[in-house]
Amino acid sequence: MPANPSIKFASATKDATTTLILVLLDNVSKGMVQIRAYLSSQCVTEDAAMRRDWCVEPSYSQYIPELYKLINAYKSATTTATSACLRAHICNVGEICDTLDCTTWNSSISSTLSNIPIENAFGLTPIAVSNLTLTPGDKSISASWGDVNQTTSIWAYEILLEQGATRLASGARVKAVMPISNLINETQYKVSVRAVSFDGYSGPWINKTATPTGAPCVDPQCTINITG
Repeated sequence: MPANPSIKFASATKDATTTLILVLLDNVSKGMVQIRAYLSSQCVTEDAAMRRDWCVEPSYSQYIPELYKLINAYKSATTTATSACLRAHICNVGEICDTLDCTTWNSSISSTLSNIPIENAFGLTPIAVSNLTLTPGDKSISASWGDVNQTTSIWAYEILLEQGATRLASGARVKAVMPISNLINETQYKVSVRAVSFDGYSGPWINKTATPTGAPCVDPQCTINITG
């Protein structure tokens, strides 16, 4: 099954030497995706220097909703443009995802996002997210965090969910509240979070562990005694 990318969020920044567009993709299945960038409010003339080919994993997670794949398009030159536009295409013929090969890209557009403001880059590395809190429930964990004393504007958060040495989910979110479900009770899970700025700088990882527990007993079941 080929990739089926949908561009959900994008951020564009520039400084004296670089133009960068960050993209969050909602993607159904692993496959080749080509991101084409246009430095205009609508997709008029492609900037070939910013075209990028990616092998993108599925963004779907059975544990965490609204988890996206973070990719980027960039070039080593600034721009005078004030807005950008993106188009995503999938491979039509000759896809080899592991080596980033595609013989022919599908001319049909899979997803478009226009009118992306190009802001001046901040050039500041985020500090760690604050107050990472994990609240366990029945086969679930509720996670939340904040940006207290943050040093720059945050665009997204990268997430890792692990059970021991096994990675269960990874991706990026724009919300700082995250429900995690379909877990196994009495099993410890680790949640890691780091902030990503609008111009692509990543802060340090912060992690905590939590263990889901079964739902408490509720009357009248708790008071029934069976004798025989």
